[in-house]
Amino acid sequence: MKPMRTIATLLLLAGVACSPTLLAAPQVDAKVRNYLVDGTTIEEIRADLAGKSLSVGGGKGLYSAAKWGVHWQRTNRRKGAHCRVLSVATRVDIQYFLPKLKPNPQRPAEVTRKWERFIRAVALHQAGYKKLAIAAAQRIEQEMPAVPAQSSCDRLRRVTDELGNKILDQYQALARRYSEGAPRGDEAGFR
Repeated sequence: MKPMRTIATLLLLAGVACSPTLLAAPQVDAKVRNYLVDGTTIEEIRADLAGKSLSVGGGKGLYSAAKWGVHWQRTNRRKGAHCRVLSVATRVDIQYFLPKLKPNPQRPAEVTRKWERFIRAVALHQAGYKKLAIAAAQRIEQEMPAVPAQSSCDRLRRVTDELGNKILDQYQALARRYSEGAPRGDEAGFR
């Protein structure tokens, strides 16, 4: 399955892809960290990739990775004996780890073209994690204000934090499923 179709399917399974109430625009802070790989042939580049592969989030032998988190801030209002959520703002932090091919005048143009096709597929796949993180943030912004008023603001904080963490757990499970569709060198034409 193609990466964007996979992400759309996962979002539909989560019940959020087409919701008209998802108008929230979380703040997004995305950073890219590259590591350099080199080689003149595809075999040399793949060997360098394998030697520098990442171990992120329990995965081993990864060419790339995305690490993300969602943070929220509530504005509460006490009215009489109850406390309720007035608004929620979210921030998505995402860090991408991607290989970058060192320039090499000895490298044939066809090898460079295959690398560029491969790295586009990898970057497109990694962008799917950003979509999942934003969807999680939007869902948090949508659901937290719907939490019923609580007897204290401390109790409201606990209830909404539990809700936010539950939503994050659901989206992290979706991200694990999504990672199963990560492009491998052979699948992305880098062979």
